[in-house]
Amino acid sequence: MRYWTSYFREGPEGETALTLQQATRIRGRVPLALACVCGEDLPGGDLGKGGGAGEAFCLGLTDWFHGRVLARRDPEPDFEAYGRELQGMARGGGFSAAGILCVRDRFLLFYRGKQRICLIHSRFLRPAVKLLSPGAGEALGTKVGCLEPGVGILCGTERFYRGIGDKELGGCLFPGAIGSRRQAARRLTELGRYGGLGIRGRCGAGEDGKACSRAAVFVMAVEEKGCDGD
Repeated sequence: MRYWTSYFREGPEGETALTLQQATRIRGRVPLALACVCGEDLPGGDLGKGGGAGEAFCLGLTDWFHGRVLARRDPEPDFEAYGRELQGMARGGGFSAAGILCVRDRFLLFYRGKQRICLIHSRFLRPAVKLLSPGAGEALGTKVGCLEPGVGILCGTERFYRGIGDKELGGCLFPGAIGSRRQAARRLTELGRYGGLGIRGRCGAGEDGKACSRAAVFVMAVEEKGCDGD
């Protein structure tokens, strides 16, 4: 199994942050992926100031991924330990977060605040969407599970999801209709622009009259055999 990943970001800098990392360990050909979006929108957040706690968390995640998950080459990744480490990294700072760490066919979800994580899969040969991140407070919540080929995970800021229903979400990012990495990236961009039109209108602003900063990352698990990387 391997992963196709893509991201979408729109609007002023400083209100959202994201990281998207992907690698394959040469020894054992272990696929790895890390994806996270953050918003500076909890009490104490540096909304609109740039260089806030969410950006720092994403930078820390990137270093943690390369130093802890990729470089150490744990024979069996300890997702419970990973979760505790991420919770420690997330203490303090007024940011929300939604992310996923994938190692082989296992994943660790982590979420904080109003960001959302959605599972997109097939049910009776039709697109189906399931919310995986419950409403969370200022503590970082975690969840461990297994990921099968033909399943997608979308982590997005709350503003990204505004104006996008499950029908549009499942129809656009349905893994059964995506045949390449480029197509996954194109569809995520189309979905983001569609949602943006719904909340901006013609003035390029959100519901509060201010420009919106929106971001999302998409991770799709696919079969190793016959995959193209384009």
